[in-house]
Amino acid sequence: MTMAKDGTLTLTTKFFLDDITQQMQTKYRLKYADFSTPESNGTKALQTYMNTNLLVIQEEIKSVFHVEAVQKAEDNLVLVVISSVHLKKKQPFIMTNSLFFDVFPNQINSVRYKNSQTRFRLREKSYRYE
Repeated sequence: MTMAKDGTLTLTTKFFLDDITQQMQTKYRLKYADFSTPESNGTKALQTYMNTNLLVIQEEIKSVFHVEAVQKAEDNLVLVVISSVHLKKKQPFIMTNSLFFDVFPNQINSVRYKNSQTRFRLREKSYRYE
């Protein structure tokens, strides 16, 4: 995760294609989850899922993530996600990350920001970045 000079927070993440396909098809009742473009049904479902389970909050304002690009790499689905809310630089923010906690009880999500790595566990879904 990086922050641009204008305060735009960018997150690049990888999902296993089989896991994310099964989750989107089950959760959103899709016959076939297509992740070929940002406008495809699987990507739109994933965006909805991420907006529920991956939030950045600064001064009580929640940022909404938008999937800007989708790229498949062998058995992975690689997404570039950019927030639509510009954060105030040098102001703390909180990230809540509960992706896949509803499916995999032992899920651990790792986020790198400013040369540190935060590991999100089911019991610790939020982290405050200074």
